[in-house]
Amino acid sequence: MNTLTDHDEYLHLGYPRQTESKWKENYYFNFIDREADAVGIIHFSIRRDTGRAIFNLQGRIGGERLRHTNNITWPATDRSAFKEGVVLTDGCLTLEIVEPHKKQRITFEKDTTKLDLNYTRRFDVYQYTHHNEADAEVESDVNMSIEHYEQGLHLNGKVEFGGKNIEINCLAHRDHSWGYRDESGIVGWNWIAIQFESATLNFTRTVSHKLGVMGNGFISTVDGTKTIVTVEVNEVINDDKGEPDIAKYTITDEDGAKTDFTAKRFTSVVIPMNKARTTMCYENFSEFTNESTGETGLGIDEHMLNV
Repeated sequence: MNTLTDHDEYLHLGYPRQTESKWKENYYFNFIDREADAVGIIHFSIRRDTGRAIFNLQGRIGGERLRHTNNITWPATDRSAFKEGVVLTDGCLTLEIVEPHKKQRITFEKDTTKLDLNYTRRFDVYQYTHHNEADAEVESDVNMSIEHYEQGLHLNGKVEFGGKNIEINCLAHRDHSWGYRDESGIVGWNWIAIQFESATLNFTRTVSHKLGVMGNGFISTVDGTKTIVTVEVNEVINDDKGEPDIAKYTITDEDGAKTDFTAKRFTSVVIPMNKARTTMCYENFSEFTNESTGETGLGIDEHMLNV
């Protein structure tokens, strides 16, 4: 794990080519404003080994589905839309680093839809280690060797969609990762990002054919950050379509304290991860309850399943 610098907010050029493994660089942002009836996820994925970049915006505003997906050649041949601070753009969806680790801006404009989302630091970034366990075999697995950090944010923005002008003011979340990321051996995962008034939590549980079960995460508060060392998925209740609706988790932090959380979906988007639709990603926008304190918050309860 390398010490983060301001340069790590930008694309990492000149990826190592000594293997045929998949090398990706991903950026992710979300927004969840129930009062404005606006939720969404924004994802940029650069596949340097294949020379492609995938731009993805998925959400619901006023109950209507908002989506934009674009798969382009990378490096982009037309850089006329780029300016200082812009990291990625396909001419419609653009990511700009305004101030490293503190301010980011995402804009989108296509037809009559416009988004202008301004993200600002809520807590410092949390940098993950490569894996949950300091195991020699795990650490040598080049197929899942990445640098990775996540961060709780504030968001202020404006949206023009469906003939309506909407202002967004909410808490949000982002992550940025780069390195070898071959997910073909993964059975499934749960990825959770919660925004409470008191804290940001992010935790994951991944099941891999080779590496087994891995779980970790972090809790950020005004008092600092604690590492989550284990994640348990206690129960997932599906709806009549077989899609995850309610999920119950237990986390254990670095001090040994256990906390139970319940996620209840209020809306979602479902994203196929392959053409055969045998791998699905259920992006649940959920209300979370800390069962120890009764505090409620909003966040993403993501389920990736091979079905």
